[in-house]
Amino acid sequence: MISPMPEKNPSITAPLSGGLRTPPGLMFAVLLFWGWQTNLFLMGLLLGVVIEGSRIIQSRWEFHQNDFRRIWNLCTVLFVGASVYGFASNDGAAAVTNLLEATSPANRTVALANTTKSVLVLFQWLPMVFAPIMAAQVYGNREMIDISRFSWLARRRAQNDDALFGQFSLNVSFPYFALCLFSASAANANFRWFFPALVGFIVWALWFHRPVRYSPVTWVCTVVLIAGCGFAASLGLSQAQRMVEGLDSLILSRFGRQNVDSKVRTSLGSIGKLQLSKKIVYRLETQGQAPPAYLREGSYNLFKSPLWYVTRRDFQSVIPETETSWRLLPTKISRRSVTISGLLPKGRGSLPLPYGTSQLEDLPVYALETNRMGVVHVKEGPGFVSFQAKYDKGPSLDCAPELDDLDIPLTEKRAVAEVAAQLGLSNGEPPELVLRKLQSFFINQFEYTTWLGDDAPTKSGLTPLAKFLTSTKKGHCEYFATATVLLLRQAGIPARYALGYSVQERAGKEYLVREKHAHSWAMAYYDGLWHDFDTTPPSWKESSNHETSLFQNISDGWSRMWFEFNRWRWTKNAFRDYVLWGLVVLLVLLLSRLFWKKRVLRVNKKKSAPSRKQVWPGKDSELYLVEKKLAALGLGRLPAETLSSWARRIQVRAPCRAQLQQLILLHYKLRFDPAGLSSNDRAALKEKAQEALQQTGRS
Repeated sequence: MISPMPEKNPSITAPLSGGLRTPPGLMFAVLLFWGWQTNLFLMGLLLGVVIEGSRIIQSRWEFHQNDFRRIWNLCTVLFVGASVYGFASNDGAAAVTNLLEATSPANRTVALANTTKSVLVLFQWLPMVFAPIMAAQVYGNREMIDISRFSWLARRRAQNDDALFGQFSLNVSFPYFALCLFSASAANANFRWFFPALVGFIVWALWFHRPVRYSPVTWVCTVVLIAGCGFAASLGLSQAQRMVEGLDSLILSRFGRQNVDSKVRTSLGSIGKLQLSKKIVYRLETQGQAPPAYLREGSYNLFKSPLWYVTRRDFQSVIPETETSWRLLPTKISRRSVTISGLLPKGRGSLPLPYGTSQLEDLPVYALETNRMGVVHVKEGPGFVSFQAKYDKGPSLDCAPELDDLDIPLTEKRAVAEVAAQLGLSNGEPPELVLRKLQSFFINQFEYTTWLGDDAPTKSGLTPLAKFLTSTKKGHCEYFATATVLLLRQAGIPARYALGYSVQERAGKEYLVREKHAHSWAMAYYDGLWHDFDTTPPSWKESSNHETSLFQNISDGWSRMWFEFNRWRWTKNAFRDYVLWGLVVLLVLLLSRLFWKKRVLRVNKKKSAPSRKQVWPGKDSELYLVEKKLAALGLGRLPAETLSSWARRIQVRAPCRAQLQQLILLHYKLRFDPAGLSSNDRAALKEKAQEALQQTGRS
């Protein structure tokens, strides 16, 4: 609350009395509420005890205005440190990277949502960040802080005799109260009593400062009306939020990195242009070897348009050889290797691996598991991994074929059988010959496109895949992979649907894998092994690398910096402890500089000297004599009523109404003008007061 600043007196030893502090117990209650909402209950309890304890403890620090400036600078440092730590600990910078690299509204929406999470965490910490200035307020010997202490610009304007910045001060109690409520709301805990609690705290705070001109009943009814309107608005916003969140998640992220699930949705039958982000998700180093063609994250064996399913996805834990070495296929010796680096959001997710991976080195995860579909999943680990995958041709983690690997959905059998007959595919035909026929068929007769829809009229009743095979003959990789899997099965060759990334972009000594390189392909089983088989025309790679964003170089540079930061952050032990201890050391240094040679003042009202009390200008104003005289006639001031309002109210009945307005103007000048009254004006005040007393006495 901003009010005219009292006379500065550095010799004050007792806290100033005034109505600018929050009511007793309010800060303790609201800090407990904040701690409860943000899961920082102990911190809320500690802050509440410290702040409300100032009403009991009679010790006060002798602060000058420059001391408040240093404490505010400390809060600024804490805010910056909390921002860095909050973003680093919650992948906030990665979300900013996604926001810069997003090329579609859907991707930008997802990136913005991830960024918001980190910002909300910072908001929840604000009561801790600004606790020092609040503690200085309640334990200091001054109830008001010069507003210029909060800003270098304000201090400069105050030095230039700016009236606004030179005459006003601030008590931070109510702003800190509002900050605690704001931080509690950032927790988004969906607590059903949050809104009633919020209203209760606000009513508690305002009750002691309500206008006396209105009755308590009128004031309460007004507050209830306002609270009801606010509650109705919050319900409307909540309903609108649920409607937005209920939209098909397919709109938000199509080819983003996916965790292993029992099903995956394709875009078969969808309409629109496939928008893929250019965000870098992995970096590969091959030590001079050729890179693997594909990095697989998942495999599926049951198709029900437009979904691919896994019939059984049970995972089994992998026992590590050492803390960072994991042998997936104990009997296999692999000669090829690749180093794969990338973020692991929330410390869990599927690892992108080349086919035939037998061993993982330098992988400091806590729990690793695999399943029968060849998926390697990190159950618990750091937020960033940089590991070496050893792989080669031969056996893999994939289980032997099952009946589901030959299943063709009833809705697709007619079209698949028709195409197989055209190609002369039949059971018992050599697998190599079948693969050559399919490769030639799709490359020579089909076209790759990212447009999700068809331009030519087709027979009614056909599924999207049937239209692709018999009519449109153009689509993206999901069409080619799904059609290839079903045609292989029609020829009696077990097949599965694979999902992951294609490795195709070289940058210096490393290879970059972006979200736009997300890819689907088939896996065929013959000669006792599974083999990657991709029938998507090669033009898809040219299409993927053709379009470049205007800010591609900027976003790639930012991605590199964020990559190196995470490499350092997660490869250093206890990074967060380093940050916290660094903030603690900085805090101790700042506090030492601030409080060095300061003394604690013991306030003892019984023994305090009268000469050390605050002397307010205008206490000897003759207007008070006139006010006392009028009060004896039943024309006294109401509680909290200003002099101007009082004069207007009694103007008709006051015997000295002619002198009253002039008296008030001179009194205000004596009371608040830094220059005070001149000798002539002081004499005029006494003269007018004497006339008013005489006039009142004759009534």
